Amino acid sequence: MGFTEIMFLLIFFLILFGPDKLPGIARTLGKYYAELNRYRKALEEEFRKGLEEGGEALDFTGEAPKNIRPVRRVRRNVENGGNDSVNGDGE
Repeated sequence: MGFTEIMFLLIFFLILFGPDKLPGIARTLGKYYAELNRYRKALEEEFRKGLEEGGEALDFTGEAPKNIRPVRRVRRNVENGGNDSVNGDGE
């Protein structure tokens, strides 16, 4: 917002609310803005902590080889037209 827009808004609010109520309204708006800013920062921090904790929980590198074996068996079974056993024990 430029200087002209800010001046226009100040004059508009001065005419709308009068010079007596304008400081109180500005003070109230400032309090609401500060409170909203505190909530935003708390939410950002909570989100950041969740991402850090979630990154550790999503580390599947150690489990990948043993989890891929059943997938390979199923793929082989589908490719062979269902003739192979899915779990490898002949059932």
